[in-house]
Amino acid sequence: MTKKKTYTRIPRDEYYLRIAYDVAARATCLRRWIGAVIVVDDVIVSTGYNGNPRGMPHCDEIGCIRDELDIASGERMEICTGVHAEMNALIFAGPASRGGTLYSTIVPCNTCAKMIVNAGIKRVVYSEGYPDTMGFEILKHSGVKVDRLVLKGKKSIMIGLIDVQKRSMLKKKYEAQVLKDMDKMKKLLQKKFREMSTLSGSSLNSKAKKSIKKKIKKSSRKTA
Repeated sequence: MTKKKTYTRIPRDEYYLRIAYDVAARATCLRRWIGAVIVVDDVIVSTGYNGNPRGMPHCDEIGCIRDELDIASGERMEICTGVHAEMNALIFAGPASRGGTLYSTIVPCNTCAKMIVNAGIKRVVYSEGYPDTMGFEILKHSGVKVDRLVLKGKKSIMIGLIDVQKRSMLKKKYEAQVLKDMDKMKKLLQKKFREMSTLSGSSLNSKAKKSIKKKIKKSSRKTA
């Protein structure tokens, strides 16, 4: 009598989250690749990754406006040409997302969290942290169930300040002096951002608009 082979299937949450990482490979953002998957009744209804709107040149052609203005990760997100992965997934799903679960490679930001709540998403599963923690709080206070699932061997591109989860790990791993140096660097970045923010919001937006138009014009000449 032949012995039956045994195997273990990965859990559904891991299955869909791994798909989100594969989706992230299509991202065009220069800072961080992010992927999202919306599942309703165990059926994928939509996917999304971060990048510029349709018809607009990608950031590898025109550059990153946030890098140009030295804006730290998780701050002043209105100054950005890209559409977030979660936003794209919600747009493509439309009303079909109601009652579903959104799987994202990172915890949603403040803006994405508000869209998730109003779209009727009941649960969010994410893997990595993000400097903007307000999104997490909005989801929790709005009754959306939030679970974190860390996948081994899966990591999106991360640029910006160290998030809360990473900082707690570093406390255990490195000496106090290293943390002091990181705090010093963070304060310098914040100071630089405050100095930049002395400009009025309209002035900063105007500067960003001019820069984007200039880059798109330059890109158009190349393709002509």
